Amino acid sequence: MQRGAGLSQVSSGPKDVLPTLLVTRAQVPYVSGGVAGAGRPMQAREAAVLMGIGLGSEVWRAAERRLSEAALWGATADAVDGHHVRALWRNAAEMAKGRGRALEGRELQYAGMFAGAIDSIFTGGRAVGWPLRYAAVAEKVWERRECLSEAYFIPKARRYSTARQMAERLGVRLDVLSATPACQLLSSARRPKGKGSERQRSRAWRELQGRARRRLLADVEMVRRVAERCEPQVILLEETAGLRSHHKALYEEVQTELRSWPYAWRHVEIDCSELGAAHHRKRLLWVGVRLD
Repeated sequence: MQRGAGLSQVSSGPKDVLPTLLVTRAQVPYVSGGVAGAGRPMQAREAAVLMGIGLGSEVWRAAERRLSEAALWGATADAVDGHHVRALWRNAAEMAKGRGRALEGRELQYAGMFAGAIDSIFTGGRAVGWPLRYAAVAEKVWERRECLSEAYFIPKARRYSTARQMAERLGVRLDVLSATPACQLLSSARRPKGKGSERQRSRAWRELQGRARRRLLADVEMVRRVAERCEPQVILLEETAGLRSHHKALYEEVQTELRSWPYAWRHVEIDCSELGAAHHRKRLLWVGVRLD
């Protein structure tokens, strides 16, 4: 879909599901869910490259073995941008080194919460030169969870279907914890408009804000509990920029909560196009390094 083109020129992809990449109004000449040029539908592999996912990574190869093309579409659109993660990791390494705790030279224990489909955080089990062991995963969609587990040899006992399970059961010491809580309720695209009276729309918006607040704070609480149990040196967090632009009070509440943890934080809102991606997608990023 070319920017400014009419809806008649958009194809919705497999099974009439519009991928996240289009729902978030990605601005590229041709985008997943539309066409890849000359009217040809874009394939999941092309969308993965657009999102910064390494096609040579073990997790992508496992996903291709396990998932249908339709499932790969959903997995690709929902993945964490590899471009984002490289920036997060560079900051984490720099912060740790500044505190006298260099991360190089040993295998790092890693866990992913709300891991998403194709966890593009690390390509081939490495993050900018540091060897990693993917120790645990929490993801409700079993196909995604099993693809990650197969790719990274995650023990069955540490494959959790919910973040709460991980918070209650995971007892291993971690070096890195990554969390990408669900953002659907926080997206600006979800704001009710155009239907009913102004009063009805206002009430619907308040109800949506209430659901978003309960969901996000519950997710952040699970991250805190894992951090207390496993004491990771580094925490990486990612969320939609809609949290700050459309839920300002909730954004400040999250900020206050994170500052109460024993971590030094860096935080920024960024468009992933600034990091080298081919599309515009604004995200809030946090990097935390333990103070003790």
